Amino acid sequence: MNTEGAVKATDWRSAVAGIAVFVVEYLRVWQEHARDRRMLEKLDDNLLKDIGMTRSDLDHELSKPFWTGFPPRN
Repeated sequence: MNTEGAVKATDWRSAVAGIAVFVVEYLRVWQEHARDRRMLEKLDDNLLKDIGMTRSDLDHELSKPFWTGFPPRN
């Protein structure tokens, strides 16, 4: 019995599934970044100060593309 073809098909399906999971995860992260930026954009200066940001810091972060990491990680 030749199982080589079945193994190759399984490997191919696993690779496609892995790529799909990777893409979905990145889309989820990008959606979170966009949501976080929209929420931070609504904060007043006092609330920004409470989380250690200035309006200038926020404006700088909001100018970045959505696919970059936000908030900054230390």
